[in-house]
Amino acid sequence: MGLFSKDGYELKGGACTVSFRASGELTRERVDRIFSQRQVKYANSVVVSIGEKVTRICGSAFYNRTNLRSITVPASVTAIDDLAFAECTGLTSIEISKSVRDIGGSVFRRCISLSDIKVEEGNLFYRSIDGNLYSKNGEELIQYAPGKTEEYFIVPNGVKTVGMSAFHSCSQLTGVELPVGLIKICPYAFMYCTDIAEIKLPKSLVSISEEAFEGCKSLTSIRLPSSVQFIGHSAFLGCSELESLEIPNSVESIGFAAFEGCDKLTIHCETDVQPNGWDKDWNSFGCPVEWSSEYAIARRKKLND
Repeated sequence: MGLFSKDGYELKGGACTVSFRASGELTRERVDRIFSQRQVKYANSVVVSIGEKVTRICGSAFYNRTNLRSITVPASVTAIDDLAFAECTGLTSIEISKSVRDIGGSVFRRCISLSDIKVEEGNLFYRSIDGNLYSKNGEELIQYAPGKTEEYFIVPNGVKTVGMSAFHSCSQLTGVELPVGLIKICPYAFMYCTDIAEIKLPKSLVSISEEAFEGCKSLTSIRLPSSVQFIGHSAFLGCSELESLEIPNSVESIGFAAFEGCDKLTIHCETDVQPNGWDKDWNSFGCPVEWSSEYAIARRKKLND
């Protein structure tokens, strides 16, 4: 199929190059028309070239295209929507042009081979640090490149938000250290980080969103600082090795099934009774709970010693 005026593909040897030249938004339906072609669908490796007439990469456009290896986002594209490249397990690198000003949530979720995210110099909204994607001001870690091989990662100072699915399926990581000043951990941020045993939460943290640590089955301990106010639904679902958790009296809200599947967990609460803001099914799994304001006093004393 021709590559010069419309969408198409070209085969050379064992390599397949897919080109999107027609103008307009790059939708999932448009991508499907090319990737459903037998020569593309069964190619071992696909490189995507996007033409200068494409203005937007729409939601889930390349979802689960496992043979996609690399892609360059041209200057004409200003937005990349939610889940655009999610589940592209073979994607190894991507280059984002300086014109992109809007990147949606979970765009690179479970791109487990992605080791380098490049952002063109001059982009006013995003930047790359050591191959990871951040907001321009450095206050949000949007995506840690899941294909990296390091086992321990220290999130840089200045980061206030860990973005949606930022560490999703980073199974090589055994530990992450978060900086003082961090305020929010977004949904699915550490979901299925199956080898993480340790996460240090800073005393500035306010919100742990839904499913933030779901499936972290090697997590054995985590201390919630007294700054935490919100814990989303299913936040620790499936953390089967978590044995003890202390919930400070600062926590105003806990969503349903927050500790579902935590087989070994005993929960210590710093209050005598369940706060009104907690969902009635916050402990639907039935983990043992110790309610005690005296426990809170002893805990604070221990932290201050």
